[in-house]
Amino acid sequence: MRSPSDGILEKLIADDLMTSGIGRASFESLERYVTTCENLGSILAIHDVWQPPSSDLLVGSPESVPFHCDGPVPDVVAWFCVRQDEEAGESLLADTLPILRGLEPEQRAHLRSVTIPYFDDAHPGGPAGTCALLRGDDEADWRINYTPWHLPEMDEGQKAAVAAFDQALSTVPPTSCRLAAGEAIFVDNWRILHARGPLRADSRRHLKRVWLRTPRASRLDRIAARPDRRAAL
Repeated sequence: MRSPSDGILEKLIADDLMTSGIGRASFESLERYVTTCENLGSILAIHDVWQPPSSDLLVGSPESVPFHCDGPVPDVVAWFCVRQDEEAGESLLADTLPILRGLEPEQRAHLRSVTIPYFDDAHPGGPAGTCALLRGDDEADWRINYTPWHLPEMDEGQKAAVAAFDQALSTVPPTSCRLAAGEAIFVDNWRILHARGPLRADSRRHLKRVWLRTPRASRLDRIAARPDRRAAL
């Protein structure tokens, strides 16, 4: 578990993201968490992840959320635990690198031809655009963009490739991460898919999610720490 110490924390998280795609740290405050995010890259958005009285979003409901990523724009997504569910609330993380390595080149080519809509705060009435399920021809440049509930109509080759990807995903043991209050996880959004199990309808689980864009050209580049203007909490 990483803890803040004399500005070293950002480098430790960046190293973890570069190697395993997952970083974890403890923070004494929400403000310290946001500062660390600012030092890793540009903050694109900060969202509350919880169950409001009414929500049309899957992540705001008590239903289980399948493996997905948060669109193609943020390359790092972080969650800070304000309050955890009393019984559940584990985040499940799946590394797509071994999955993509195990697919045939033709299957990866089909995944590159599947385009999926993505959403952001600037376009509340509909998708901000579309992006390929898989980008990059070489392993160092692979960037996953997978949201299964937004899959479009597909031809037979695309359906078979997505089915092969899903089958491989179902066989990969996920990393289970149950955050305590004050803890945070950082994931490479172009590599790691995340999910969670069902929650009670009255769950008090509350996370602060940050979307980040870091100055890297590929997965193998170090995420450079730099100062940035603070976003509103």
